[in-house]
Amino acid sequence: VDAGNISLLVHAGDIAYTSGQPAIWDSFMREMEPASARVPYMVCVGNHEHFYNFTGYLNRFAMPGVADDTSTTSFTPMDGGSTEAVVAVEPAFGDASLASVAAGPSVPVNNLWHSYDHGGAHFLAYSTEHNLTQQLAFIEADLAAAAANRENVPWIVVYGHRPVYCSTNDYYDCEVKGPKELGPALEPLLQRYGVDLYLAGHLHNYERSYPVFNGTRTSTSYDHPNSTVHVVVGMAGSTEGLTYTWEKDTPEWSAKRMTALGYAKLHFHNASSMVFEFIYSANGTVADTFTITK
Repeated sequence: VDAGNISLLVHAGDIAYTSGQPAIWDSFMREMEPASARVPYMVCVGNHEHFYNFTGYLNRFAMPGVADDTSTTSFTPMDGGSTEAVVAVEPAFGDASLASVAAGPSVPVNNLWHSYDHGGAHFLAYSTEHNLTQQLAFIEADLAAAAANRENVPWIVVYGHRPVYCSTNDYYDCEVKGPKELGPALEPLLQRYGVDLYLAGHLHNYERSYPVFNGTRTSTSYDHPNSTVHVVVGMAGSTEGLTYTWEKDTPEWSAKRMTALGYAKLHFHNASSMVFEFIYSANGTVADTFTITK
């Protein structure tokens, strides 16, 4: 961030492992301040934020979104004013300001599900910790608008804490929650509106999919994929440590499985090329990479 080669930070839930302790929240936020004071630090909610009905999380962030009665407050920007899944976005083509925030002095806030444009990419965050029926109308309307605006903002990224696709040795998340709850509700929308990338955390490792829809790999190439690419980026570190156990058989849709500390880096070169990199924390080298072209 200090070098000026990162323009946005995305954190897909399980932000500080606070166990509901405000002091841990405060300590983590102070650690993040040198970065979050320079570039937008965009978050979504994870299961470790659930304490006291998500109070610690809801009172420390102000994500841009359409206000509703279930999860929002009103926020007016003032002048001058242990972690898991982290994604860094390099400076992008197009307007790198957050369009939702730039709209005016009074910004509606929704920390649980929201969206924004950054450069040439549209980002939609939703909550895997709340009933999807509350969110689906927002998700579909937002993705429809984003798809209609591709001439101006050509990339669409969706992120939530839990994955739709995973093959970690975790029965509930990889055999139940993802394929039987999140997938049936979300995948038709991801496919219909051409979502390019789905990012998740929760599982403490790294897994990259091929383009996939409805449990079936649709291509082994990232050149003009006709389905969404899913990536679990839960390897940024936590008090629980990394997860090294996988399902014995690798699913056909799974392209890469790794366990090592690191973070993801996205570079939207232009309207037709996006590079994804998994960066080792230990030495800053690239552990895995792929390029989506369209």
